[in-house]
Amino acid sequence: MSEGEDEVGDLMGVSDFGGSSSSEEIRPVITGFVPYHGHYEEEVPDKYTVEDPRRDDPEFVGPPEEDQDSLGVGYILAPLVISAAELEFLLVACARGNQTLTPPFRDPHPKDKRWLSKKLTRYDYAPQRGQTTHHESVSRNYVDAKAMRRLKQVCMRRLTRILNHDGLYAQLSTDATDLGELDCSESDISDEEGDEKKERRKKTIRTIANFSFEAPFDSRRLDISHSTQAGTFFDAFTHHCEVNHIDIRALTPEDIRLAQGRIHWCLRHWPTFLRVQVAGWFGHKLRELRSVKKGIDDTALGEVQDPNHVQVVGLAKKYRAWTVVEDTSVDGAGMARWRYEIPDGFEIRFFHPMTDYRWFGAEVVSPVLPANNEITFETIRKACSSLRNRLRIHKPMEVSSGLHVHLGHKHGWNLLHIKRFVTLWAAVEETLIYLHRKDRGAERMRAWCGPLAEVTRLACYHTAQTEGERRMCADFLPRTAPETEKRNKRIMAEHIPMEHLHPDEAEFFTDVWKYTTLDELCSALHGISYYRPTARIRISGEKVSAESKEFIPQTIEIRTMHGTLDADHINHWIIVLQRIIYYVRRASTASYQNLIRGIMTQILADQNVRLLLELLGVPKETIDYFFHPSHRGEDENGKSWWVYPDNDRVNWGDPFMAPGHGSTHGPQWDTVLGQHWKQTAAPKTATPATGRARPKLINKDKKRDPRNEGDTAATGNAQWWGDRGYDGADD
Repeated sequence: MSEGEDEVGDLMGVSDFGGSSSSEEIRPVITGFVPYHGHYEEEVPDKYTVEDPRRDDPEFVGPPEEDQDSLGVGYILAPLVISAAELEFLLVACARGNQTLTPPFRDPHPKDKRWLSKKLTRYDYAPQRGQTTHHESVSRNYVDAKAMRRLKQVCMRRLTRILNHDGLYAQLSTDATDLGELDCSESDISDEEGDEKKERRKKTIRTIANFSFEAPFDSRRLDISHSTQAGTFFDAFTHHCEVNHIDIRALTPEDIRLAQGRIHWCLRHWPTFLRVQVAGWFGHKLRELRSVKKGIDDTALGEVQDPNHVQVVGLAKKYRAWTVVEDTSVDGAGMARWRYEIPDGFEIRFFHPMTDYRWFGAEVVSPVLPANNEITFETIRKACSSLRNRLRIHKPMEVSSGLHVHLGHKHGWNLLHIKRFVTLWAAVEETLIYLHRKDRGAERMRAWCGPLAEVTRLACYHTAQTEGERRMCADFLPRTAPETEKRNKRIMAEHIPMEHLHPDEAEFFTDVWKYTTLDELCSALHGISYYRPTARIRISGEKVSAESKEFIPQTIEIRTMHGTLDADHINHWIIVLQRIIYYVRRASTASYQNLIRGIMTQILADQNVRLLLELLGVPKETIDYFFHPSHRGEDENGKSWWVYPDNDRVNWGDPFMAPGHGSTHGPQWDTVLGQHWKQTAAPKTATPATGRARPKLINKDKKRDPRNEGDTAATGNAQWWGDRGYDGADD
């Protein structure tokens, strides 16, 4: 998802002086304020010098059943949280080739019967002159804009129709409705693969062949009367299709020609010129009707709503159903040739395996769904299964994509919630990272999921190496009246055992608890420059969050997890996040403080992620899932991370996610998981993520070395990052 336009809650002071050319004096609004003429002699009074007696946690107003939390992936036990999830993945659109090859175009994996466009290979993707970019592993050109726009439209529309076909509620995004002159018929419902398509084609042909009517020729009629009578033929044919359950939208150009031929046969006793005239008019009306029905279908798809979505005031239309958009950052950057295993005898037609195909970077966004609801979990399983059963989607690979979960509430957040969240998340984020693949904690990923207490504006003020850097972030510091500041510090001490904090940590947390509005706090926690923290707090308001808007959804976006379409993995991660939100929104002050104390004294010293999950109250089933031996692997420094069966070396003979909703590498890995836990008890000494010295949340002298961050290849290509370079893996 493009995220450059959602600067949330930035505080900017703007003075606008102007007026007519007359000599009338400009009167300042604030008493004692002098218009700027180069330097202010005294500080301008502002609202931050005024005491704020309002509570950070206004009481929730509404009946208990309205106290709904929410999930968004793109999850009802009471109480409920709202969430949405964003599923990012690389989808094969068509085979790549050129006229110099024999054959020009060839399916590299002909045994895989999932969708591969044949029409998209025909178009000219020649690069525009003077527009060339180069990548470490793949030289890529800006190809013909019209051809790429067609590829984008076909993929988005096909993904949307697949989800609807499989019982989900998906709407066409606005990007997928502006077709212009593009032929995107291949995205239509008629273009299914395999036996289903063959049976439908046979039925359509039989239905057309069985169409018949009696229309004796009357030479006394005028030619125009014969043409008018043809309208009854058209009505009869559409009724015939309806009775036999043939969808007019699914008729192909060949089907329409067959229908015209049938009209010729039924009018075989008519003069030739009249048969041609009537059949031509019939074909025109049939194509017109098909276009109208498709237009109505597109309009209807644009208005689809998931009946299970949580109704939030101001909720953007795109979060009310599953939505497919293009994610240009998911482009295969970093997926180098050496990271693939090429089977013996397997022909690579171009330098890099991935260049055998043209790919589409897809992002499927879920509607806002209720948290901790089995219907929600099942919906995610259905979505993953639908996509993987019908499409060729690249297996998970380091630095390829991410999975983002949006956490919210039907009636929003208050300031105390966000202060509690920031405190808890900053304390645990560098331990939770070990639940995921090792690249998520690498230096190169800081631009996409950097630590909240290191890459935000507030954090960078404390870590600034020069006075100039410090001044850049100084505007985002809390400015609080004395009595209000004392009150906020007292509340902070009730939540945080300050005696266990490192001085730099104490400085950061103290500033967090000083803020008096959501606007100020969330602006200070925005990523510095182009960095995005692991938790993007996209919330605005005073003490309580405002209505949801297009680019301010009033949610916390968790960006920690790597990209996958393993629904079991996604659901277990959501369960972990739900426990965090429980302590943020539900736990008493004493319980919250006890949790923070436990994290400070028992977890951070050795980054024991399993013990952290136990402290959070994560169910045993979820803990066992993450720490099953088949899911854990150690890097060269002895740190334990999530691993896939191929250890991040994808076999190009089988590079796509397996059908189903479970393990991306095939159901045999699900079977291994189930059998293991049925036959043996959960291991008491499963490898914890240990051996990592406790990091300071704020360390002014900290210099990360990517070669100490698990950046080396899982197969022993030591220091590949330092030797080969990297131009940015968009997440």
